Amino acid sequence: MLPGGDMLYAELLLFQVILTVTPILPHGQHNSFWLASFVILASLYLRILQSSAGSPSADWGLALAITPQLGKAFDFFVLHPTETRQLREHKSHQDQARSNGVASWAKKFLLSMEMIHTPRGVGWNWEIPYVCYVGTESKRSFLLSRTWRIVWYYVLLDALAPLVPTRASGPLAPLPQMSDGSQDPAYSYDQLRRSAATWALTTLLPAWAYAVSAYVHLWLVHTGPAALAVLLGLCAPADCPYVMGPVGAMASLRGLWGRTWHQAARRQMTAIADAIGRRLLGLRPGGRPSAYLKLALGFFLGGATHAVAGYMATKASKASLAVAAADDASGPVRNRWDILPLADPTGAMRFFGLQLVGVVLEDAVFALLLRFGVLREDWRRNHMANGRAGYGKDMQWWWSRRRGESSVRIEKVLGYAWVVFWLSLTLPPYVEGIRQTGVMDSKLAPISIWRSRSE
Repeated sequence: MLPGGDMLYAELLLFQVILTVTPILPHGQHNSFWLASFVILASLYLRILQSSAGSPSADWGLALAITPQLGKAFDFFVLHPTETRQLREHKSHQDQARSNGVASWAKKFLLSMEMIHTPRGVGWNWEIPYVCYVGTESKRSFLLSRTWRIVWYYVLLDALAPLVPTRASGPLAPLPQMSDGSQDPAYSYDQLRRSAATWALTTLLPAWAYAVSAYVHLWLVHTGPAALAVLLGLCAPADCPYVMGPVGAMASLRGLWGRTWHQAARRQMTAIADAIGRRLLGLRPGGRPSAYLKLALGFFLGGATHAVAGYMATKASKASLAVAAADDASGPVRNRWDILPLADPTGAMRFFGLQLVGVVLEDAVFALLLRFGVLREDWRRNHMANGRAGYGKDMQWWWSRRRGESSVRIEKVLGYAWVVFWLSLTLPPYVEGIRQTGVMDSKLAPISIWRSRSE
């Protein structure tokens, strides 16, 4: 039986307390103290991985929450303790100046929580260089814009729920083959076309429904509490940037993974990659080898984080199936999930590895197009320059915004098509792996607008 319940919650609470309190304790001036704190956190992390919150979806979310936090602790406490102290003292001085006195323990605790738990940097651009703050928003305009988008995204999430694949909906089919394997000349183009259409409806549509629902769900999970904090006066609008980037930035794979998708774990991933590149390999920061090392390690760590989530979710699935098998003597249900590899049951490492391959291919194509004069510039590098005021506003500044232009630039249209094509090839096997764990069996929207309670 998997340990859980009160013990799991106690370990989680202790993990969060150590993570948050360590930077503000008096002994925090000594690196050895911070290193010891990280060792304790790592031990708690390993214990938590062997526990279960009771369902695959809960274990999935738990692993995706604490794994980046352990990475952030490694960054703060082991790799950059001096910089962390300087950042803490800088923010502490700001708080003292505002309060005309010594910062209280409560303020120091809130500061530490801000440093540890904020996904994209709150109020200061230390974490993600591509976060653009909209400092001109008033409290009223902030609340109005977030409120209507919360409503719209919730309706969208609820509408997508029937399309998201579950264990009850059956497996996603693989890509249709060019022949039926029997060398039968009767296997015609029409048969292939029908197979492709069936695959698009039964595999591609559910896979994309899951991807869009994941984007919307993460946006809601962050923006709901952020809007409430601004409403109550706990945060200023400028302290709550968008957790997800604009959909319009996904005109390239680099734009998708570096702008559109959340950057919650970017800081710790790049910090680890920088440490390996500089300290172990002696690579020059900013050079091409260093840049591609950071890219490769970023996707590797992203894959490892999601592999851990799949590992925890699979344990919960096996436990629930074992109970079902004990209650049902009609069939060997308990063996159904033995086909899942223990280390990476969802195929996360394969999926994120393929994203790395896609980015490298994309870079190579851009290099060739620039070399032969087909493109005048690599617009992926500077597409943020003219979009700061509209960051987070969906596709606005990704349509042609230059003065005197009225049509969409063809290379960006082709870029969107490329991203959709690559994800359509690589996403379905990963979504199928997640589906098998039972993560998507839970309701996306607690209260359904489109479906009756009886459904």
